[in-house]
Amino acid sequence: MGKNSSFSFKSIEELTKLRTPDLENRIKIFWEQQDKFRNHPLLTELPNPDTHNMSELATNNVKEAVKLIQKIDIKAITKMLEYLPEMEKLQKDAENTLKSGNKIYICGCGASGRLAVALEYLWKSYNPFDRKDSLIGFLAGGDSAMIKSLEGFEDHKDFGIRQLYQAGFKDGDLLLSATASGESPFCIGAAEEAAKTSVEPYFIHCNTNDALKGRIKDHPIFNSRIKNIGLYTGPMALSGSTRMQATTALMIGMGMPLISKNIRNELEDFLEFFKSFDMNPIDEIIIAESAAYKNKEFILYETQPCYGITTLTDTTERSPTFNLIPFENQIDSNKKPSTCYIIFKEAETAQEAWKLLLGRAPKTLDWSDETNLNRLMGFDFSKNLALFRTKYAPTKHIFKVSRNENNDINLEFDRIRFSFSIKKLSPIFEQLLLKLILNTSSTLVMGRLGLYDGNIMTSLYPSNSKLIDRAIRYIDFILKMKHKMEMKYEDIADKMFKELEVLQPGESIVNKTVAVILQNRK
Repeated sequence: MGKNSSFSFKSIEELTKLRTPDLENRIKIFWEQQDKFRNHPLLTELPNPDTHNMSELATNNVKEAVKLIQKIDIKAITKMLEYLPEMEKLQKDAENTLKSGNKIYICGCGASGRLAVALEYLWKSYNPFDRKDSLIGFLAGGDSAMIKSLEGFEDHKDFGIRQLYQAGFKDGDLLLSATASGESPFCIGAAEEAAKTSVEPYFIHCNTNDALKGRIKDHPIFNSRIKNIGLYTGPMALSGSTRMQATTALMIGMGMPLISKNIRNELEDFLEFFKSFDMNPIDEIIIAESAAYKNKEFILYETQPCYGITTLTDTTERSPTFNLIPFENQIDSNKKPSTCYIIFKEAETAQEAWKLLLGRAPKTLDWSDETNLNRLMGFDFSKNLALFRTKYAPTKHIFKVSRNENNDINLEFDRIRFSFSIKKLSPIFEQLLLKLILNTSSTLVMGRLGLYDGNIMTSLYPSNSKLIDRAIRYIDFILKMKHKMEMKYEDIADKMFKELEVLQPGESIVNKTVAVILQNRK
């Protein structure tokens, strides 16, 4: 613990009680926080006017839908050029930290947390031996949350503080605390504690400071000991889906200062590359993969370890975004299989698969059964997974993600192949390009399955206050735009909470609530 810390650790039992997975407590906490949601909406939550017909394009014109998302990605990456001064300052601070013999820590929740771990992997892969352990990435819930975010962890500052110290943070180390929304209590708590005990940390988010000012009175943007970077690039292609453009902004905004030598030149070069990059060949894979899911067929993503975290992130984040069944755990006796899973065919055991994925031994919190190593090993994506799944979810299709000796990335679904050269790309942009393609593909697959309407995320699962507000706003948006109907925010919330009590995986809380409201109107 840092020498100036005034933090008093709660016991593991006390921390566990802080988590609020039950619906009744989630609703209670939401009503306590409702003012900030109703009066100060986040820009990252608003619908993007340029993608209002995305679900229709996904169904009827996949090539145009691919071009549309690429256009939004290009706008977001272009916007990042405006943040070059902030990135260059971060680059200098990071280098000074390393020169002084200290370490860099990155923390996040959900998508930003998986990004933190991905940047640690990249760092270890492309740095000299004496620097390999100088960057540490961790996410709310520990490595156990790589598969599925653990409810309650991101909602409390105490979890962020305790994990910060459990990761080894000390006086002199530099923390980068990353949250797309800019208001994850886990990330805020970690940043505030680092500000008290070490060099000034960075708090990096994807909203504007003005959007955040009215929502949390003691927000880190008001803390003179915390360096704040807002990387706002515009609304998401799919409303509220921060795994898309917001996480791209965080990947560039943190990854380039840590890994790139000349930020401006490399970013401008990638932007020119991506503007002329032909992503249209992915359309046949999108059509084939969506057809497989419609037929209730299971898919294995067979990926090389170098693309493991990027592929894992895209496939696991479909679950909360579209209310799908998450990756199943082999420990569970009553398995509900995910429609897809990743597999490392070169890994003999779960332990080996996790080490290949992370570039290090897995780290668990061991605070409960949910966060221990035994549970983590139950997410077994070694070569044994194919055998396990023959018993309850036989694989019908293979989606291969690989790199060949010519430095081409190959995406292959059954016999449909999309190959492209990465010879001119640095390691971070190699991963970013793959992320952009997989995000585009999976988003349009879900559009073809009817899991969003226009660009409104209708199938999200409201597991915390931010997502509850998102669902209410999207219900309101559909009622106004499609049915010319006005309804009070709190009345929509009450209707939605009743439907949430009986919501099943694969069902849309937004569409179900809209249907009930319309039925009652009659």
